[in-house]
Amino acid sequence: MRYWITTHGPRFVGERGPREGIWVQDGKRPAILPMEQGDLAFIYETQSGRPVKGDDGKVLQRQAGAQGVVALVKVDSEVREDDSGPDEYADGQRIWWRWYASTRTVRPRGFVSRNQLAKIVGYSPDYTFRGFGAFNSGLKEIPKGVFEKISAEFAKSG
Repeated sequence: MRYWITTHGPRFVGERGPREGIWVQDGKRPAILPMEQGDLAFIYETQSGRPVKGDDGKVLQRQAGAQGVVALVKVDSEVREDDSGPDEYADGQRIWWRWYASTRTVRPRGFVSRNQLAKIVGYSPDYTFRGFGAFNSGLKEIPKGVFEKISAEFAKSG
């Protein structure tokens, strides 16, 4: 079993439900390839995120993000390719979140702040977790001991 941290942008305005799924951009497939069914991952939600154009062309705004770990999930599929094509952002940039592993929520309640998480993983307290992980993918494998420290903090707050 492997352990991971993945970053998610904040939800869109009005969006609810569990935070699930692990995605990496086209060209960053090597970051997600070692992931296997049964692995565990913490989802870190950024403070902000860029608006995206919906299928109807309307811009989908984002809520303010938690800026911390918001969920623990278990990988329940092999890594696969998403063929839906790139997302278009309000600024015109297009990003294809091409590689995906589905997940299910293991622990939906709890929180580890950005500052706490940075300290646990050995980063500067002001680290933003943007461009985090292998290939700046937003996905990073972590050692079991680091996972256990994050897990303990997450459980304390839930």
